[in-house]
Amino acid sequence: MTATRPRLKPMRNTALGAVATVAALAFATLFATPAHAHATSTFHGQDKAWINVTHADIWVSDGECDANHVYAQFDTDFTRDRKVHANGCRGESGHSHQGVVDRIIRFRVCEASVGCSPYKNA
Repeated sequence: MTATRPRLKPMRNTALGAVATVAALAFATLFATPAHAHATSTFHGQDKAWINVTHADIWVSDGECDANHVYAQFDTDFTRDRKVHANGCRGESGHSHQGVVDRIIRFRVCEASVGCSPYKNA
């Protein structure tokens, strides 16, 4: 009676599978949103700054018609101290889009000559 040997897979198929797995994980990580992703906002008086659920967009609005300039200040994964400006108190919001990779990590709303809200983590 002859014993049968287990058949071994060729090494190149195993290596190719490992490379494909690593590439798929890297691609998924690049475009994945954080598990805790959510839309959130912060206020300074009636002035407001808010981000969307993907943390790629930020808006700012001037809710007080007091002639004080309003802007949102924010940090992203790759940049610090970015700003987007409100368009006055006419009801138009200032907006900035950061793209898929460079997400907003914290932000606040500021009113010139008055001050800023505390930073809010995204």
